[in-house]
Amino acid sequence: MGDDAKLVYRLKAQIRHFAAGLCTGLTAAASRAVSEVLYGLCKGGDIKLTSIGRALKDRTKLENIVERISRNLSKKDMSKSLNRWLVAGTSRRIGQDTVLVVDQSDVQKRYARSMEHLGRVRDGSSGKIGNGYWNLNIVATDVGSSDVLPLWGELYSISSPRCGGENAVITNAFREVSSELGGRGIWVMDRGFDRGHVFKELLGLKQRFVVRLVGNRRLRWRRGVDSARDIAVAMRFRAEIVKRRNGRERLEKIAFGSVLVRLPGVKEWFRLVKVRFERGGTLLLVTNVEIKATLKDVLWVVRAYISRWRVEETIRFIKQNYKLEDIRLRSYNGLRNMMALVMACASFVSLKLGLRARLQILTRKLLDASQRVQNIIKDFKYYAIADGLKEVLSSTSKPWREPKPPPSPQMTIRFAPTAAGSLM
Repeated sequence: MGDDAKLVYRLKAQIRHFAAGLCTGLTAAASRAVSEVLYGLCKGGDIKLTSIGRALKDRTKLENIVERISRNLSKKDMSKSLNRWLVAGTSRRIGQDTVLVVDQSDVQKRYARSMEHLGRVRDGSSGKIGNGYWNLNIVATDVGSSDVLPLWGELYSISSPRCGGENAVITNAFREVSSELGGRGIWVMDRGFDRGHVFKELLGLKQRFVVRLVGNRRLRWRRGVDSARDIAVAMRFRAEIVKRRNGRERLEKIAFGSVLVRLPGVKEWFRLVKVRFERGGTLLLVTNVEIKATLKDVLWVVRAYISRWRVEETIRFIKQNYKLEDIRLRSYNGLRNMMALVMACASFVSLKLGLRARLQILTRKLLDASQRVQNIIKDFKYYAIADGLKEVLSSTSKPWREPKPPPSPQMTIRFAPTAAGSLM
Protein backbone atom coordinates (compact mmCIF):
# COMPACT_ATOMS: atom_id res chain seq x y z
CA MET A 1 0.00 0.00 0.00
CA GLY A 2 1.53 3.33 -1.10
CA ASP A 3 1.69 6.49 1.02
CA ASP A 4 -1.31 8.06 -0.75
CA ALA A 5 -3.40 4.92 -0.29
CA LYS A 6 -2.46 4.79 3.39
CA LEU A 7 -3.48 8.43 3.83
CA VAL A 8 -6.85 7.81 2.15
CA TYR A 9 -7.38 4.71 4.31
CA ARG A 10 -6.67 6.66 7.53
CA LEU A 11 -8.95 9.52 6.50
CA LYS A 12 -11.81 7.17 5.67
CA ALA A 13 -11.33 5.44 9.03
CA GLN A 14 -11.56 8.80 10.83
CA ILE A 15 -14.72 9.77 8.91
CA ARG A 16 -16.32 6.38 9.66
CA HIS A 17 -15.49 6.68 13.35
CA PHE A 18 -16.95 10.21 13.51
CA ALA A 19 -20.05 9.16 11.54
CA ALA A 20 -20.63 6.18 13.85
CA GLY A 21 -20.94 8.50 16.84
CA LEU A 22 -23.12 10.91 14.89
CA CYS A 23 -25.51 8.07 13.95
CA THR A 24 -26.10 6.91 17.53
CA GLY A 25 -29.77 5.97 17.90
CA LEU A 26 -30.61 6.34 14.19
CA THR A 27 -32.08 3.66 11.92
CA ALA A 28 -29.82 1.75 9.52
CA ALA A 29 -31.18 3.69 6.52
CA ALA A 30 -30.73 7.07 8.22
CA SER A 31 -27.23 6.09 9.41
CA ARG A 32 -26.24 5.18 5.86
CA ALA A 33 -27.50 8.52 4.55
CA VAL A 34 -25.67 10.44 7.29
CA SER A 35 -22.34 8.69 6.67
CA GLU A 36 -22.65 9.11 2.89
CA VAL A 37 -23.44 12.82 3.15
CA LEU A 38 -20.56 13.35 5.59
CA TYR A 39 -18.10 11.60 3.27
CA GLY A 40 -19.49 13.36 0.18
CA LEU A 41 -19.09 16.77 1.83
CA CYS A 42 -15.52 15.98 2.88
CA LYS A 43 -14.58 14.72 -0.58
CA GLY A 44 -16.56 17.01 -2.86
CA GLY A 45 -17.03 20.14 -0.77
CA ASP A 46 -20.44 20.62 -2.36
CA ILE A 47 -23.85 20.37 -0.67
CA LYS A 48 -25.72 19.31 -3.84
CA LEU A 49 -26.89 15.69 -3.66
CA THR A 50 -25.62 14.99 -7.19
CA SER A 51 -22.09 16.01 -6.13
CA ILE A 52 -22.35 13.90 -2.97
CA GLY A 53 -23.60 10.94 -5.04
CA ARG A 54 -20.69 11.19 -7.48
CA ALA A 55 -18.20 11.34 -4.61
CA LEU A 56 -19.41 7.94 -3.32
CA LYS A 57 -18.18 6.13 -6.48
CA ASP A 58 -21.05 3.68 -6.09
CA ARG A 59 -22.09 1.35 -8.93
CA THR A 60 -25.73 2.32 -8.42
CA LYS A 61 -27.20 4.85 -10.87
CA LEU A 62 -26.67 8.44 -9.75
CA GLU A 63 -30.39 9.29 -9.82
CA ASN A 64 -31.10 6.31 -7.55
CA ILE A 65 -28.41 7.41 -5.08
CA VAL A 66 -29.80 10.96 -5.00
CA GLU A 67 -33.36 9.69 -4.53
CA ARG A 68 -32.31 7.34 -1.70
CA ILE A 69 -30.34 9.98 0.23
CA SER A 70 -33.09 12.57 -0.26
CA ARG A 71 -35.76 10.12 0.93
CA ASN A 72 -33.84 9.06 4.04
CA LEU A 73 -32.94 12.64 5.00
CA SER A 74 -36.56 13.75 4.58
CA LYS A 75 -38.31 11.02 6.59
CA LYS A 76 -37.62 12.44 10.03
CA ASP A 77 -36.12 15.59 11.56
CA MET A 78 -32.82 14.34 13.03
CA SER A 79 -31.21 17.77 13.38
CA LYS A 80 -31.72 18.02 17.14
CA SER A 81 -30.08 14.65 17.87
CA LEU A 82 -27.22 15.42 15.44
CA ASN A 83 -26.59 18.78 17.10
CA ARG A 84 -26.81 17.26 20.58
CA TRP A 85 -24.14 14.73 19.67
CA LEU A 86 -21.88 17.48 18.32
CA VAL A 87 -22.11 19.37 21.62
CA ALA A 88 -21.60 16.21 23.69
CA GLY A 89 -18.63 15.18 21.54
CA THR A 90 -16.83 18.49 22.07
CA SER A 91 -17.90 19.14 25.68
CA ARG A 92 -14.61 18.07 27.26
CA ARG A 93 -12.85 20.84 25.34
CA ILE A 94 -15.17 23.51 26.74
CA GLY A 95 -13.82 25.26 29.84
CA GLN A 96 -15.48 27.60 32.33
CA ASP A 97 -14.40 30.68 30.37
CA THR A 98 -14.70 29.30 26.84
CA VAL A 99 -16.62 31.74 24.67
CA LEU A 100 -19.84 30.38 23.11
CA VAL A 101 -20.58 32.69 20.20
CA VAL A 102 -24.16 32.75 18.93
CA ASP A 103 -24.58 33.96 15.36
CA GLN A 104 -27.61 34.26 13.13
CA SER A 105 -27.02 33.93 9.40
CA ASP A 106 -29.17 33.41 6.33
CA VAL A 107 -29.39 31.02 3.38
CA GLN A 108 -30.65 32.86 0.33
CA LYS A 109 -32.81 30.93 -2.16
CA ARG A 110 -33.64 33.73 -4.54
CA TYR A 111 -35.21 31.65 -7.31
CA ALA A 112 -36.73 28.85 -5.22
CA ARG A 113 -40.50 28.42 -5.31
CA SER A 114 -41.39 24.88 -4.17
CA MET A 115 -39.13 24.38 -1.13
CA GLU A 116 -41.16 23.62 2.00
CA HIS A 117 -41.81 26.52 4.41
CA LEU A 118 -39.72 28.92 2.32
CA GLY A 119 -39.66 32.23 4.17
CA ARG A 120 -38.47 35.81 3.78
CA VAL A 121 -35.03 36.60 5.17
CA ARG A 122 -32.66 39.55 5.14
CA ASP A 123 -29.43 39.06 3.19
CA GLY A 124 -26.60 39.84 5.62
CA SER A 125 -24.36 41.07 2.78
CA SER A 126 -26.67 43.28 0.71
CA GLY A 127 -29.36 44.05 3.29
CA LYS A 128 -32.08 43.07 0.80
CA ILE A 129 -35.08 40.91 1.71
CA GLY A 130 -35.50 37.69 -0.28
CA ASN A 131 -36.58 34.06 -0.16
CA GLY A 132 -34.60 31.76 2.10
CA TYR A 133 -34.11 30.35 5.57
CA TRP A 134 -32.48 31.43 8.83
CA ASN A 135 -29.58 29.62 10.46
CA LEU A 136 -28.73 29.66 14.16
CA ASN A 137 -25.05 28.85 14.67
CA ILE A 138 -23.14 28.34 17.92
CA VAL A 139 -19.35 28.17 17.77
CA ALA A 140 -16.93 27.83 20.69
CA THR A 141 -13.53 29.52 20.95
CA ASP A 142 -11.14 30.82 23.59
CA VAL A 143 -10.19 34.47 24.02
CA GLY A 144 -7.03 35.10 22.01
CA SER A 145 -7.17 31.73 20.23
CA SER A 146 -7.50 31.09 16.50
CA ASP A 147 -9.07 27.65 17.07
CA VAL A 148 -12.84 27.28 16.76
CA LEU A 149 -15.28 24.45 17.50
CA PRO A 150 -18.63 24.39 15.66
CA LEU A 151 -21.24 23.19 18.18
CA TRP A 152 -24.70 23.80 16.77
CA GLY A 153 -26.19 24.48 13.35
CA GLU A 154 -29.95 24.79 13.01
CA LEU A 155 -31.84 25.88 9.91
CA TYR A 156 -35.33 27.19 10.58
CA SER A 157 -38.21 29.10 9.06
CA ILE A 158 -40.76 31.07 11.02
CA SER A 159 -43.23 30.04 8.29
CA SER A 160 -43.14 26.50 9.67
CA PRO A 161 -45.89 25.67 12.19
CA ARG A 162 -43.31 23.54 14.07
CA CYS A 163 -40.93 26.45 14.54
CA GLY A 164 -42.77 28.29 17.32
CA GLY A 165 -41.01 31.54 16.48
CA GLU A 166 -37.44 32.80 16.57
CA ASN A 167 -37.30 33.15 20.35
CA ALA A 168 -38.36 29.51 20.74
CA VAL A 169 -35.51 28.36 18.47
CA ILE A 170 -32.96 30.43 20.41
CA THR A 171 -34.34 29.29 23.78
CA ASN A 172 -34.17 25.62 22.79
CA ALA A 173 -30.55 25.99 21.65
CA PHE A 174 -29.57 27.69 24.94
CA ARG A 175 -31.17 24.91 26.97
CA GLU A 176 -29.73 22.04 24.93
CA VAL A 177 -26.17 23.39 24.85
CA SER A 178 -26.04 24.54 28.48
CA SER A 179 -27.42 21.16 29.60
CA GLU A 180 -24.77 19.20 27.66
CA LEU A 181 -21.96 21.50 28.86
CA GLY A 182 -23.04 21.48 32.49
CA GLY A 183 -23.33 25.27 32.55
CA ARG A 184 -19.74 25.90 31.38
CA GLY A 185 -18.90 28.67 28.95
CA ILE A 186 -19.74 32.35 28.46
CA TRP A 187 -22.33 33.30 25.83
CA VAL A 188 -21.33 36.11 23.46
CA MET A 189 -23.87 37.74 21.16
CA ASP A 190 -24.34 40.71 18.87
CA ARG A 191 -27.06 43.39 18.97
CA GLY A 192 -29.62 41.11 17.32
CA PHE A 193 -29.84 39.21 20.62
CA ASP A 194 -30.39 42.29 22.79
CA ARG A 195 -33.85 41.11 23.83
CA GLY A 196 -35.56 40.81 27.17
CA HIS A 197 -36.46 37.20 26.34
CA VAL A 198 -32.78 36.29 25.81
CA PHE A 199 -31.65 37.91 29.07
CA LYS A 200 -34.49 36.25 30.99
CA GLU A 201 -33.66 32.80 29.59
CA LEU A 202 -29.91 33.04 30.26
CA LEU A 203 -30.45 34.32 33.80
CA GLY A 204 -32.94 31.51 34.43
CA LEU A 205 -30.33 28.98 33.29
CA LYS A 206 -27.71 30.74 35.48
CA GLN A 207 -25.51 31.36 32.47
CA ARG A 208 -22.89 34.08 32.07
CA PHE A 209 -22.98 36.31 29.01
CA VAL A 210 -21.54 39.27 27.12
CA VAL A 211 -24.11 40.94 24.84
CA ARG A 212 -23.70 43.97 22.63
CA LEU A 213 -26.50 46.46 23.26
CA VAL A 214 -28.42 48.68 20.91
CA GLY A 215 -27.90 52.32 21.81
CA ASN A 216 -31.46 52.96 22.98
CA ARG A 217 -31.58 50.05 25.47
CA ARG A 218 -32.95 51.50 28.73
CA LEU A 219 -30.81 50.79 31.80
CA ARG A 220 -30.96 51.82 35.43
CA TRP A 221 -27.79 53.21 36.99
CA ARG A 222 -26.85 55.37 39.96
CA ARG A 223 -28.36 58.52 38.41
CA GLY A 224 -31.68 57.02 37.30
CA VAL A 225 -32.80 55.44 34.03
CA ASP A 226 -31.16 56.33 30.71
CA SER A 227 -30.48 54.84 27.31
CA ALA A 228 -27.22 52.90 27.17
CA ARG A 229 -25.57 55.43 24.85
CA ASP A 230 -26.35 58.33 27.22
CA ILE A 231 -24.95 56.77 30.41
CA ALA A 232 -21.78 58.58 31.44
CA VAL A 233 -18.86 56.14 31.58
CA ALA A 234 -15.38 57.31 32.58
CA MET A 235 -13.04 56.12 29.78
CA ARG A 236 -10.21 55.37 32.21
CA PHE A 237 -8.32 52.76 30.20
CA ARG A 238 -6.37 52.65 26.94
CA ALA A 239 -5.30 49.59 24.93
CA GLU A 240 -4.67 48.21 21.45
CA ILE A 241 -6.77 45.40 20.03
CA VAL A 242 -6.71 43.38 16.83
CA LYS A 243 -9.77 44.29 14.80
CA ARG A 244 -10.75 41.83 12.08
CA ARG A 245 -12.99 42.69 9.17
CA ASN A 246 -13.48 40.93 5.81
CA GLY A 247 -10.62 38.53 6.50
CA ARG A 248 -8.12 41.28 7.33
CA GLU A 249 -6.63 42.14 10.70
CA ARG A 250 -5.40 45.50 11.91
CA LEU A 251 -4.36 47.03 15.20
CA GLU A 252 -6.66 49.70 16.57
CA LYS A 253 -6.39 51.86 19.66
CA ILE A 254 -9.36 51.98 22.00
CA ALA A 255 -10.48 53.86 25.09
CA PHE A 256 -12.86 52.06 27.43
CA GLY A 257 -14.41 51.99 30.88
CA SER A 258 -17.30 50.44 32.80
CA VAL A 259 -20.13 51.24 35.17
CA LEU A 260 -22.66 49.14 37.14
CA VAL A 261 -26.20 49.01 35.71
CA ARG A 262 -29.45 47.09 36.03
CA LEU A 263 -31.72 45.72 33.34
CA PRO A 264 -35.44 46.61 33.60
CA GLY A 265 -37.25 44.23 35.95
CA VAL A 266 -34.04 42.48 37.06
CA LYS A 267 -32.62 42.79 40.58
CA GLU A 268 -29.04 41.77 39.76
CA TRP A 269 -26.37 44.32 38.93
CA PHE A 270 -24.51 44.02 35.63
CA ARG A 271 -21.53 45.82 34.19
CA LEU A 272 -21.90 48.11 31.19
CA VAL A 273 -18.63 48.31 29.22
CA LYS A 274 -18.26 51.20 26.81
CA VAL A 275 -15.58 51.07 24.11
CA ARG A 276 -14.60 53.97 21.85
CA PHE A 277 -12.47 53.24 18.78
CA GLU A 278 -9.83 55.75 17.71
CA ARG A 279 -11.00 55.61 14.09
CA GLY A 280 -14.62 56.14 15.08
CA GLY A 281 -17.42 54.00 16.44
CA THR A 282 -18.63 52.95 19.88
CA LEU A 283 -19.28 49.54 21.37
CA LEU A 284 -21.76 49.03 24.24
CA LEU A 285 -21.50 45.69 26.05
CA VAL A 286 -23.41 44.37 29.05
CA THR A 287 -22.14 41.40 31.05
CA ASN A 288 -22.94 39.48 34.21
CA VAL A 289 -19.44 37.98 34.37
CA GLU A 290 -18.02 38.83 37.80
CA ILE A 291 -15.14 41.19 37.12
CA LYS A 292 -13.48 44.10 38.85
CA ALA A 293 -13.25 47.57 37.33
CA THR A 294 -9.58 47.02 36.44
CA LEU A 295 -7.80 47.32 33.10
CA LYS A 296 -7.18 43.56 32.92
CA ASP A 297 -10.73 42.46 33.72
CA VAL A 298 -12.59 45.00 31.59
CA LEU A 299 -10.23 44.42 28.65
CA TRP A 300 -10.95 40.69 28.90
CA VAL A 301 -14.67 41.39 28.37
CA VAL A 302 -13.83 43.49 25.28
CA ARG A 303 -11.63 40.73 23.86
CA ALA A 304 -14.29 38.10 24.61
CA TYR A 305 -16.73 40.03 22.43
CA ILE A 306 -14.15 40.68 19.71
CA SER A 307 -13.56 36.91 19.46
CA ARG A 308 -17.02 36.87 17.84
CA TRP A 309 -15.41 38.31 14.72
CA ARG A 310 -13.32 35.15 14.42
CA VAL A 311 -16.58 33.20 14.25
CA GLU A 312 -17.74 35.31 11.31
CA GLU A 313 -14.80 33.78 9.45
CA THR A 314 -16.02 30.31 10.44
CA ILE A 315 -19.52 30.99 9.09
CA ARG A 316 -17.99 32.33 5.87
CA PHE A 317 -15.86 29.17 5.64
CA ILE A 318 -18.94 26.95 6.01
CA LYS A 319 -20.92 28.91 3.41
CA GLN A 320 -18.12 29.00 0.85
CA ASN A 321 -16.46 25.63 1.35
CA TYR A 322 -19.69 23.60 1.18
CA LYS A 323 -21.59 25.93 -1.20
CA LEU A 324 -24.35 26.24 1.38
CA GLU A 325 -26.68 28.36 -0.73
CA ASP A 326 -26.81 25.58 -3.36
CA ILE A 327 -28.87 23.43 -0.98
CA ARG A 328 -31.72 21.92 -3.03
CA LEU A 329 -33.70 19.59 -0.81
CA ARG A 330 -37.41 20.33 -1.00
CA SER A 331 -38.58 18.99 2.37
CA TYR A 332 -38.15 21.00 5.56
CA ASN A 333 -36.86 17.91 7.43
CA GLY A 334 -34.24 17.33 4.75
CA LEU A 335 -33.11 20.96 4.85
CA ARG A 336 -32.74 20.95 8.64
CA ASN A 337 -30.88 17.62 8.60
CA MET A 338 -28.52 18.76 5.84
CA MET A 339 -27.65 21.96 7.72
CA ALA A 340 -26.83 19.96 10.85
CA LEU A 341 -24.63 17.64 8.75
CA VAL A 342 -22.76 20.58 7.21
CA MET A 343 -22.04 21.82 10.74
CA ALA A 344 -20.95 18.29 11.66
CA CYS A 345 -18.56 18.22 8.70
CA ALA A 346 -17.06 21.57 9.79
CA SER A 347 -16.76 20.17 13.32
CA PHE A 348 -14.96 17.09 11.93
CA VAL A 349 -12.44 19.32 10.14
CA SER A 350 -11.93 21.41 13.29
CA LEU A 351 -12.09 18.83 16.08
CA LYS A 352 -10.83 15.61 14.53
CA LEU A 353 -8.21 17.07 12.20
CA GLY A 354 -7.47 20.58 13.46
CA LEU A 355 -7.14 20.01 17.22
CA ARG A 356 -6.25 16.35 17.82
CA ALA A 357 -2.57 16.17 18.79
CA ARG A 358 -2.24 12.53 17.73
CA LEU A 359 -3.40 13.40 14.20
CA GLN A 360 -0.91 16.24 13.66
CA ILE A 361 1.09 14.28 11.06
CA LEU A 362 -2.10 13.47 9.15
CA THR A 363 -3.18 17.12 9.29
CA ARG A 364 0.26 18.28 8.15
CA LYS A 365 -0.08 16.10 5.05
CA LEU A 366 -3.50 17.61 4.34
CA LEU A 367 -2.08 21.13 4.68
CA ASP A 368 0.71 20.20 2.27
CA ALA A 369 -1.81 18.72 -0.16
CA SER A 370 -3.82 21.95 -0.14
CA GLN A 371 -0.78 23.82 -1.58
CA ARG A 372 -1.71 27.00 0.24
CA VAL A 373 0.68 29.79 1.18
CA GLN A 374 2.08 29.33 4.70
CA ASN A 375 0.83 32.63 6.14
CA ILE A 376 -2.71 31.83 4.97
CA ILE A 377 -2.52 28.48 6.76
CA LYS A 378 -1.53 30.20 10.00
CA ASP A 379 -4.33 32.75 9.65
CA PHE A 380 -7.27 30.38 9.22
CA LYS A 381 -6.10 26.81 8.74
CA TYR A 382 -9.54 25.22 8.27
CA TYR A 383 -9.79 26.35 4.63
CA ALA A 384 -6.46 24.62 3.99
CA ILE A 385 -7.39 21.43 5.87
CA ALA A 386 -10.70 21.17 3.98
CA ASP A 387 -8.94 21.76 0.65
CA GLY A 388 -6.35 19.11 1.50
CA LEU A 389 -9.12 16.70 2.49
CA LYS A 390 -10.80 17.15 -0.90
CA GLU A 391 -7.50 16.81 -2.75
CA VAL A 392 -6.50 13.55 -1.03
CA LEU A 393 -9.93 11.86 -1.10
CA SER A 394 -10.41 12.79 -4.77
CA SER A 395 -7.27 10.83 -5.63
CA THR A 396 -8.98 7.49 -4.93
CA SER A 397 -11.37 5.66 -7.25
CA LYS A 398 -12.51 3.25 -4.56
CA PRO A 399 -16.15 3.48 -3.40
CA TRP A 400 -17.10 4.77 0.04
CA ARG A 401 -18.94 1.58 0.99
CA GLU A 402 -16.55 -1.36 1.10
CA PRO A 403 -17.93 -4.26 -0.99
CA LYS A 404 -18.94 -7.32 0.98
CA PRO A 405 -16.56 -10.28 0.53
CA PRO A 406 -17.98 -13.05 -1.69
CA PRO A 407 -19.24 -16.17 0.09
CA SER A 408 -16.58 -18.81 0.64
CA PRO A 409 -16.74 -21.77 -1.75
CA GLN A 410 -15.64 -23.99 1.13
CA MET A 411 -18.51 -26.23 2.23
CA THR A 412 -19.50 -25.79 5.87
CA ILE A 413 -19.97 -29.01 7.83
CA ARG A 414 -22.02 -28.83 11.02
CA PHE A 415 -21.82 -31.68 13.53
CA ALA A 416 -24.79 -32.71 15.63
CA PRO A 417 -24.43 -31.84 19.35
CA THR A 418 -23.40 -34.74 21.56
CA ALA A 419 -24.48 -35.65 25.06
CA ALA A 420 -22.33 -34.32 27.89
CA GLY A 421 -19.45 -36.59 28.70
CA SER A 422 -19.70 -38.72 25.53
CA LEU A 423 -16.72 -39.28 23.27
CA MET A 424 -16.69 -38.62 19.54
